[in-house]
Amino acid sequence: EVTCVNLKAAFVCLQSVVDNFSKTEKTQELVEEIKPALTKVQGLLDIVWARLSLFLTFLCIMENKGQVKQAHEAKIRRDIVNAHAITTLVSTFAAMTLTSKMKDPQFLKQLSTVGILCELEGLLSCYGSELCMLEDMMVAVDDLNFVSFRLVPLKDEDYTPRASLG
Repeated sequence: EVTCVNLKAAFVCLQSVVDNFSKTEKTQELVEEIKPALTKVQGLLDIVWARLSLFLTFLCIMENKGQVKQAHEAKIRRDIVNAHAITTLVSTFAAMTLTSKMKDPQFLKQLSTVGILCELEGLLSCYGSELCMLEDMMVAVDDLNFVSFRLVPLKDEDYTPRASLG
């Protein structure tokens, strides 16, 4: 449309300026004369680039509009699976704090250096609907690599557990 006409006009103007000065060999004058035309071409190219970028983004959205819902559902499913895995891990650790192991200095040193050793067992088969459950478990176990506990010494007699990020 108008952008295309302006772009063509800027190129014709630039070409005529270059043709006129290529005969005279005046480099400094050529540079001064071409600067406004180059600035105009640069501005028009920026407009074309922005429109092309918007068009390609629109095409990608239209192409993948059916997959957006699936991606959202997969994220929700992953969040649910991770919530269950983290709850299981926290409950196991809380139960472990009630044992006599928490008074063993060597065990506490192991906790601070290595971390918790967590063994998972699944009694699922890889056939039928249980395959999805196994895949969910694999994702949850992989995501547990990014979970950490931070034990903070008590400052008062408040035994209420507190959860925090970081």
